[in-house]
Amino acid sequence: MSGLRVLVVHSVRERLSNLSRNLLAGAVFLIPPVLAAFDRDGAGLPGGSFAMWLALIFGAGLIGPDASSGVLELVLTRPVTRPQYVLARWLAAVGLAGGAAACQTAVVAAIMATAGHAPGWGAFGSALVPQLTIAIGLPAVLVAFSSMTAGYGDLRAWVLGLLLGVVVELAGQMRHWPWLGRVGTEIKNTVFPAIDSDALSALVRFPWSPLVTWASTVALGLAVAIAVLNRKELSHGGS
Repeated sequence: MSGLRVLVVHSVRERLSNLSRNLLAGAVFLIPPVLAAFDRDGAGLPGGSFAMWLALIFGAGLIGPDASSGVLELVLTRPVTRPQYVLARWLAAVGLAGGAAACQTAVVAAIMATAGHAPGWGAFGSALVPQLTIAIGLPAVLVAFSSMTAGYGDLRAWVLGLLLGVVVELAGQMRHWPWLGRVGTEIKNTVFPAIDSDALSALVRFPWSPLVTWASTVALGLAVAIAVLNRKELSHGGS
């Protein structure tokens, strides 16, 4: 586990060493607190869209740039397993995106409290849980795409996958084909795994469908990344 911890720390430092990434993350982080400060009476806790942007910022290019620059081959010559590398890159993105989203929500809640509109624990949890599921799930999808693309091609693949899901879902609705609409919904849920506030009540009832679907997508994303990385090393070693 010490090797994994070192890789996570290194990955976090690498994520935070990019000035453009830091500026983008800072801008996304500040939007809800600034809005809440200027409109204390009408302020609300941040929604999942901010967690999505934070996950995209910190989760983009987890493997692709290393593969393109040759850094990946150098890392794999060390006593580091491919699963450790994938998990470390994913955990770094999850920690940064999830930590930023949680701090953002806490700051907004504090601003609301100063105006006499402190959110209850139930409201705080209803806002935070969807954000954390996005911060955990979306980087798992991005790391899978990143293992198969060069550079930041994972972002393009993710956008195309999301658009495909939207188009297929709309086509199903227009043609009145429920099965096609369901396919589109499943595509969207796969590329954007999240548990929204409307589904939170279902988590306490068996068979916990939203949680199982979300966890399966996260596990699938990590498994795909590890499998692709294994194939890359094998092909490299055979060349």
